Amino acid sequence: MCTVFSMTSPVLRNDFYMTDILSCAQTLKEAKELHRQLIARCKREGMTLHKWFGNYPELSLNLKEYDFAKPTETQTLGVSWSPVEDYFSFKIQAELAVFYTKRSILSTIAIIFNPLRLLGPVMSKAKIFIQLIVLLAKSLSLDDVIPSDYDRHSPPKLSKGETSLPVNVSVHLWVIQIRSVDEVDMDFKMDVVVRQMWEDHRLLFPDDRSNKLILDASWGNLIWTPDVWFKNALDTKLQQWVLPSVFYWLMKNRTVYFSGRVTLQLSCDMNMKKYPHDSQTCGVSIISLMSPTSDMQLNWIHPESIRVSRLLNLPQFEVGNLSLSRCDTALYGDVFSCIAAYFTLTRRSGYFVINIYIPTVLIVFMSMLTFWIPPEAVPARITMGVTSLLTIITKQYQSTMPSVSYIVALNIWLSSCIAFVFFSLLEYAVVISLVKKERITPTTQVSSQNTRRN
Repeated sequence: MCTVFSMTSPVLRNDFYMTDILSCAQTLKEAKELHRQLIARCKREGMTLHKWFGNYPELSLNLKEYDFAKPTETQTLGVSWSPVEDYFSFKIQAELAVFYTKRSILSTIAIIFNPLRLLGPVMSKAKIFIQLIVLLAKSLSLDDVIPSDYDRHSPPKLSKGETSLPVNVSVHLWVIQIRSVDEVDMDFKMDVVVRQMWEDHRLLFPDDRSNKLILDASWGNLIWTPDVWFKNALDTKLQQWVLPSVFYWLMKNRTVYFSGRVTLQLSCDMNMKKYPHDSQTCGVSIISLMSPTSDMQLNWIHPESIRVSRLLNLPQFEVGNLSLSRCDTALYGDVFSCIAAYFTLTRRSGYFVINIYIPTVLIVFMSMLTFWIPPEAVPARITMGVTSLLTIITKQYQSTMPSVSYIVALNIWLSSCIAFVFFSLLEYAVVISLVKKERITPTTQVSSQNTRRN
């Protein structure tokens, strides 16, 4: 039985849907054989086939023992298939109306039945459309938040009697990563999340909302935002994946929160005189661009003004000694608010101990071994001394040195090692000279005594 119906077992096991068999074959010959075995086996088991459709006329003509009409298409699991033209189709009846509700749209989309996963792109668009409907139901209009007389160019100053108080903008930084510390260009890169908080009493808050509204980046062009910039920044890049990483929150008490992730390339004045045992003080300064202190005041959020990620790990530096300060700047007859944060970058010395200090110390000790070699062994002492000198000079040129015009501590160390090796070679030259002088003096005395005897 297994030999006679060898092709039917996997088909009945995998291609049987409810009361329908949906299968295929690679060639027409295999399809005819599969068709014959399926009819015979199903008939043997007491299940008579009533319909057979194929995209080749030969398959339908072989059904001589069944008498049925040959329609132009058949439908299985909600999918219509035309055997003649060999294509699948889906039929959806959508009612035409003057206006459509969210419920009617969702019910029409839910009718689409896709068990064979042939409508992947169509179903994806339908699901995206459902998300847009949900977001549209929850979206805000400008009139819900921004009044008609709102001026986004004017800061929301508070009036206290006849005087106006400047708006207080509180700033918080979350340092995610510090990387690319460059001693040549004297700059470094830092990934931070900037958070600002201020109060804008002119905005409206819808009564049907909760205590917080989440606004996207487009609202930044519609409401007043602090005009701040990074004073010591060489380049600023707003990070984004699909959308820019910028969000706004509007609280019920009219407090506005801003959050955005940026990548900063900041300048840092470095003093390399103690390199590689140096500690550099770098930081970031935030200053107002156009609003003087009479309109806006920048302050750090307390108690946690700056948060440093626990995953922060630099290969050459250790970060520590975080300090906050003010850097208010007088320009164009006005004073502009400015805040600054500084931290210390202490260089790790493990790399220099392993790759510079230990090899140079061994080379100096190797050059001193010539002191225990007899002066008569000229090739051995010359070879060891010259080899030590060339090795220490090559080590100096291969070492990582900052490109500065003044002398650093590593220059002094390598120059001292070169001097020790050079003086060991010079010492041997002096020894050779003294040894030759001592050998010449006894020979001269012997020659003088022989002359007197004659």
